[in-house]
Amino acid sequence: MDYLQEEKLLGYALKALPTQDTQTTEILLAESPQAQRTLDLIRSALAPLASDQDDPNEPLPPQLVANTIGRVAEWIVQAERLVPPIECHAPSESQPAAVATSNEPPVYPVMARELAVDSSSNSRRNVFAIAVSLVLVLGIGLPFLATLRSHARQTACADSLRQVYSALVQYADDNEGNFPKVAELQTAESAIQTLRDQGYLTHTRLSCNDQAHGLSLGNYSYTLGYRDELGTLCGFSYLDPDQDYIPLLADAPRRKGEETKPINHRGGQNVLFANGQVRFCTHANVGIENDHIFRNERGKVGAGLRREDSVLGRGYEMP
Repeated sequence: MDYLQEEKLLGYALKALPTQDTQTTEILLAESPQAQRTLDLIRSALAPLASDQDDPNEPLPPQLVANTIGRVAEWIVQAERLVPPIECHAPSESQPAAVATSNEPPVYPVMARELAVDSSSNSRRNVFAIAVSLVLVLGIGLPFLATLRSHARQTACADSLRQVYSALVQYADDNEGNFPKVAELQTAESAIQTLRDQGYLTHTRLSCNDQAHGLSLGNYSYTLGYRDELGTLCGFSYLDPDQDYIPLLADAPRRKGEETKPINHRGGQNVLFANGQVRFCTHANVGIENDHIFRNERGKVGAGLRREDSVLGRGYEMP
């Protein structure tokens, strides 16, 4: 199958073809099992992009389409300067036994009627063709761009959590394996401030986006610890068992009564566990024994009622 047919199948999958091309493509699909298989592969490749649509009311960065086209066009021009072109001849010419040495620029593998066009025109034509293609795809594919941006932001957030984990482990190494603990009548933010005051963390504040509201903990939430049988407030250690399910830090939730909703990412939150792993969780029941990580077993915001009942609090929340 040639690339033009594949391009039409991509446009068909994205519902971006004109009516006439759509009809032609449907005839091709009816007559060609290979075309149908190719379309199935295209749809399979596109499916993950639509699984986590970003907020449609959130505006895209200004000039996103124009900047994207410009960057791709720039890359194409640079690539043409760096990659030696393939020497070829027009279909009407026979291949000579030897290619004569010439100061003329080599000929690109294009149709015979295009051979007289100079290399700078080739570059401009290729850039223009890519730009037109991108305008077509981006014009109907902005939701996919929003999804890609969402995934990029999610990945950057996870990287930030891993950096904080390094600071937490350095602190724990100097404190008998104990992670910073939020003390009685202190806020969750105090633990992160401890890391900063003692030189383990150099960030001015933690923030997954631009809505950190100036708090040191930003728009993340930190463990409030738990109470033992005597009611004593306890923190966590990297020596504890079940570290795969002990949450230390996560995107802060938006609270409404006993309900919690993601605030930084659509459809879930990044969670940093005591073993250093960061997972994107689509619900909050990811603690030990499927414990809810943003409220305790009484449905309240505060310290857990036992070690398995860990709770993450926003910067201003207390045990």
